[in-house]
Amino acid sequence: MSQPPDRTQPGEDARLTLSYDGTDYQGEMPAPELSAVLASLTDLAQGLSAADALGGGNRPRVRVQAFREGSFDIAAIVEAIGPGGYVVSGAGFLGAGFTFWWKNMRRVVVDAKHDADRGMWLVTMRSGEILDWTEEEWRIYNNKRIKQAVKGIAAPLRNGASLTLETPAETVTVPASDAHLFETEEEDEPAPEERRFETWVFPDTVSFNPDTKWRLWSRDTGSFAATIEDTRFADDVHLGRVRIGRNDSFKVALRSVTARVEHEKPRPRWFVERVIEHHPGAEQRELTDDAD
Repeated sequence: MSQPPDRTQPGEDARLTLSYDGTDYQGEMPAPELSAVLASLTDLAQGLSAADALGGGNRPRVRVQAFREGSFDIAAIVEAIGPGGYVVSGAGFLGAGFTFWWKNMRRVVVDAKHDADRGMWLVTMRSGEILDWTEEEWRIYNNKRIKQAVKGIAAPLRNGASLTLETPAETVTVPASDAHLFETEEEDEPAPEERRFETWVFPDTVSFNPDTKWRLWSRDTGSFAATIEDTRFADDVHLGRVRIGRNDSFKVALRSVTARVEHEKPRPRWFVERVIEHHPGAEQRELTDDAD
């Protein structure tokens, strides 16, 4: 390949035109196909760069040029095809969905009650505001795919662009200064589930180190490792005031903390908050050589 000319701003020879001619490509192209073509074009440029085929370690930049000066417009024809094959305009639905999510995306729902008789949701926000939402609006608010799509549509705002979304029913303009509003906060992880109860436990091993976890067994939980939070009991063991045998039993105040992690099996962490009772087990007496 020939070495590209050395210039800061590429000229006409930097333009690449792709033409698709067919009955379904008369001045329009399905959005998924257009997106796939543009993504593939970018992948091609990046692949050539990785193969050092663009010359001198140059990095590719692929942009789509507008048809008129002043802005880049995407004229999308949105159709909804019904079960009977009839077609209706879907632009209004997309515009209304974008607008609803944009206006409500920074609100945090703390309570929601479904009114089946009215087909509505009574939604309480963290701010104390109470709203009536339709079932459709409730589904929109909770749909993660819609959230990511809105963020993707608004992505150019981070580079200083404003966004105007226009349908036959309404026009919405979002200034570049609102870019930070679309950087949705990460969803809070669910609070760990805590459970407290008293139970009898037995040492799973006679080796006990107060500085490490204690291996225990109970009929309620099976075998588990627990952190000793009862410092007085741990000190008694450390100073030899309490000796632990294999057959001992303990009544303890136990706490389990279970964090819910997506795609992982919940695993509780165990803590002995207090040793309530300690019953030394029976010890086998050593036999002597002397016969009675």
